[in-house]
Amino acid sequence: MKSNFKISILFLFSGTLLSCISNNSKGEDDYQLTEKMTINTYKKQLKKIEILKKSMTEYMDFSDPSYTENDIEKCESILTDFIQNIDKTSNREEVLKIIQLTVFQFNELNKKCDFALIETNEREQIAEIIIEAGYLKGYNSLTEDVTEEWREW
Repeated sequence: MKSNFKISILFLFSGTLLSCISNNSKGEDDYQLTEKMTINTYKKQLKKIEILKKSMTEYMDFSDPSYTENDIEKCESILTDFIQNIDKTSNREEVLKIIQLTVFQFNELNKKCDFALIETNEREQIAEIIIEAGYLKGYNSLTEDVTEEWREW
């Protein structure tokens, strides 16, 4: 239960939540540790998204792909929204619906880009972010590719 609590606040970063945590006098050290873990884990997910974005942008420097900076920003937005939405879930079915929607968004974006935006490396990075987020919420294992059923990339 304590682990689920930590996972459930993993991606929450609103000022209201943080002020509630800091105002709690009982067990404050535990809350500060949870807050630090939450911020570090969230930063880790954002770092993975940044690495993906950088890779896509750098590829544009020496090639003429059929995608634009706007397409890369859309990719980043899809993943950021996914990370935020998955935190609001309370069961596997909800997570799978969010994953399905996210994968469909990537399918459409990649199709718009003549299937050039998401190559093998990008596919692996995107799938890892999605799978790891589900794992951190306790809905799947790290070896379960929860994107595969709907993925066209």
